[in-house]
Amino acid sequence: MVINYEEKETPVLEVSKKEELIEQLKWSKKRLTPSMIEYLNALIELEFSVIRDEYISPATREVLQDLEIYKKIAYYNIVSRAEKLLQENGVPAVAKGTKVVCYGMSYLTFLNLEAIDENYKTNHELKTGIITLTHITRDEKLHQKQKEHFASCVESLKNNPYQGISISRRRAQQKEMDYYNRMLTNLTAVDELTEQDQKHIEKTTRANEILLRDYDITSFDKETTPESAYVYEKTLEKSKNGFIVKDNIRYL
Repeated sequence: MVINYEEKETPVLEVSKKEELIEQLKWSKKRLTPSMIEYLNALIELEFSVIRDEYISPATREVLQDLEIYKKIAYYNIVSRAEKLLQENGVPAVAKGTKVVCYGMSYLTFLNLEAIDENYKTNHELKTGIITLTHITRDEKLHQKQKEHFASCVESLKNNPYQGISISRRRAQQKEMDYYNRMLTNLTAVDELTEQDQKHIEKTTRANEILLRDYDITSFDKETTPESAYVYEKTLEKSKNGFIVKDNIRYL
């Protein structure tokens, strides 16, 4: 499979600058307790992750989650702290809007609450937004199993000739054959990983270790994969403190 590492998407929202947040927090002091102000200032200074439990009570977080200033500071904390931690640990990360880019590839993306479907928000008790991490990896057994599967699909269609069936059905079979051949070609093309592939595996694995530890996430609530059993990715999900953290695992 050929992965396009270029990052071309436009951020969903612009993350506020530190100076802007400090100024906005000053104007919000009348509505906040001293402990809330102290907590929000610490988030702006990137002292810890907004996702962690131990720095704020559930009741206080519940109040803050309805405030626009909290959301803005949370967005800033997520993206800027990720950039800071990764750089400090040798991962060349750069924050661009609501994304953190590593080697030209979007490693972390943040989707703010306003951009999420209302039903999804309600069903997941989502209060702030979705953080998606991209973890590139390789599973040799899965890679071989995928190749065998698509080769078997190609062989099966070859053994069922098109004679005697309708033109539309022949076209559908040809389209199916083209798909299986394309998947097989993609998989064969990465039998040997490139230096760039190895670099992305190493750096995204390291980045995940750093950020999941910072979020204090050691397990996930849910795992989803596309309908096919022979897939290139799966997604792990964790709901925590009004956020959903997704680990999107992409197999080479």
